Amino acid sequence: NQGQVVSYNLAGNYDDLTVFAYANLNNLFGAYKEKRRFYVFGTLGMGVSTWKTALTNNITGSIVHSGTRNGTRKYVNKALCLPVSAGLNYKIDNHWSVHAGGTFTTVFSDDLDLWHHGAKYDQLFYTHVGVTYYLNPGFGIFHHGKKNKRREHVNKQPIPIFDYMVNPV
Repeated sequence: NQGQVVSYNLAGNYDDLTVFAYANLNNLFGAYKEKRRFYVFGTLGMGVSTWKTALTNNITGSIVHSGTRNGTRKYVNKALCLPVSAGLNYKIDNHWSVHAGGTFTTVFSDDLDLWHHGAKYDQLFYTHVGVTYYLNPGFGIFHHGKKNKRREHVNKQPIPIFDYMVNPV
């Protein structure tokens, strides 16, 4: 008894709107260095994803599922998502940097790929490259070489108004 040849193609659009926390891992786990240009970063976020997908049988050319209704099952096209990313950043100067990284996103739905077998939630991995322009490079506690103004006063000695030195003769 031979099995059936299966060949499917998933195509569509995926978008998400995410709020995330960004961490410079070199500063978080190592010492802060004012002149550091290259560092590793990580993000953790929460958002809402939307998609429109279609699953096609490559052998027959027919659409298996189009992301609407399949018999008694109605597919959803939006869900909460949890993206986690890591990457490398290179600071060109105080205003510009470039980065490359990868993001692993868990979508809290099994309808993204229109295939309901296996894992409870669908998961995506994608790579990204980008350019960042910093509007206010002095913003933040340890951002782009600016001193931490909250800690600046801790070990600061008062500047004397009148200072003298006694020189023995």
